Amino acid sequence: MTYRAILAPASAGDEDAAVFDLAAEVAARHQAELRILSAFPTPAVQLSYVSPPGFYIDPVLVRDVQASNDEARALIRSRAAASAARAGLAMERRVRVIEDDLALPEALAPWLPLTDLMVVGAEAGTSDFVAHALLHAGPPVLVARAPLALDALTIAIGWDGGLNASRAVRAALPLLAEARRIVALQQPDSLSTARRRCADPARFTDYMRLHGCAVEFQRIDGGDDTGEAILKAARGCDAGLLVCGAFGHSRLAELVLGGVTRKVLAAGGPSVLLAH
Repeated sequence: MTYRAILAPASAGDEDAAVFDLAAEVAARHQAELRILSAFPTPAVQLSYVSPPGFYIDPVLVRDVQASNDEARALIRSRAAASAARAGLAMERRVRVIEDDLALPEALAPWLPLTDLMVVGAEAGTSDFVAHALLHAGPPVLVARAPLALDALTIAIGWDGGLNASRAVRAALPLLAEARRIVALQQPDSLSTARRRCADPARFTDYMRLHGCAVEFQRIDGGDDTGEAILKAARGCDAGLLVCGAFGHSRLAELVLGGVTRKVLAAGGPSVLLAH
């Protein structure tokens, strides 16, 4: 497996530059195309969110909103070009800025089914549109917290033998294959008897060996909260990236923002690759 289509939703916020840099570096390493989505609704749509029906909208306000949108789009194009240059990628051929007049969740919809990896910043990582992407379209999401040294990356894996965790591991294989060190974290006391069979360390180690990856296993204290324990262990092994399933229930708000995943995303720590 490799990445060929990488998507980075833009916000025109402070996180964009780091997100674009990481996405472009991954694209360069895997001969992928990076698509940067610049989605801003038209002024009429934006103002309708905050104005009651039939409320008079001053044309000057419409022009101000349009000017703000134009400024944001220009900033995104400038940052995208800078990130492409740093990664040695050609704009328009390997890095494309896609502009849309719809709100971000609607603008994402046609791109998500054919995306191999979506890269977002830490602030966006806890948003509903990321939860929607994980639940409905299925691309793995890389939540970038800090610059990743991909040449010497230690990757931690939250391994419980479940479907979400296994999908996250498969989604991360292109990164795992380049990692300097891989540490699988497991809290056996939190697993049922059946799940322990699925999470067998020897079976997982053998699977990773088939992909050319050597794995260390680290047992997590069963007395600790799972989310806190995973983060503590990941920090302890100096992991720059944590790979785990997007745990939670079917309700959208609970998928990314609840339980173990909420703690993993909300607390300071390594970047996170999620799959559901």
